[in-house]
Amino acid sequence: MVGALINPSCPWGKEIHVFDSLASTQETAKRIGRKAGSDGLIVISEEQTGGRGRRDRKWFSPRGRGLYFSVFFTPSLLPGKVQLINLAAALAVKEGVKSRFTISLDIKWPNDLLRADRKICGILSEASSDSEKIRDCCTGIGINVVLDGDNPESYGASGAAALSPDGKSLHRGVLCAAIIEDFYRRISSLASDGGISLLSDYR
Repeated sequence: MVGALINPSCPWGKEIHVFDSLASTQETAKRIGRKAGSDGLIVISEEQTGGRGRRDRKWFSPRGRGLYFSVFFTPSLLPGKVQLINLAAALAVKEGVKSRFTISLDIKWPNDLLRADRKICGILSEASSDSEKIRDCCTGIGINVVLDGDNPESYGASGAAALSPDGKSLHRGVLCAAIIEDFYRRISSLASDGGISLLSDYR
């Protein structure tokens, strides 16, 4: 479904794996991507039982309540650019949400997005690199679409935000496709200008 929504001119998303449940889209995307040597491979899951963010912090990923996916790609970038990959993903999420659903989010450097000062999205980029270049990178994105009212404590002491009270007005596939397209565009610009346009958009 998501693949049909991605613009055919976008090289990413030609290989998409969709699961009902995974421990982590991140680990699955890395495993499949490295085995196949894929660029722009997408792994999506309805739920994650072991979703995680920076410093292995748990990311609560209840079934059908969010958008949980990872992108495995092989960028032409230097090892020190991983934080800018996070920024590219954050800007792609922010733009995708705003353009499709007219909801404004704030970026909390380096890898979170907030709505009304509460976390709504977490991003994790993990790169494999040598001294000269990044060999591959996997970026995981988790977005709260609808909060799980039965388990509010699972979102942490500070609470969380969501895109919709009921999710009925939001199409997760449309949002996922928009983010993937924009993320690819921003990674391409990062490779060509070293991050100038990314930092300009962030500021």
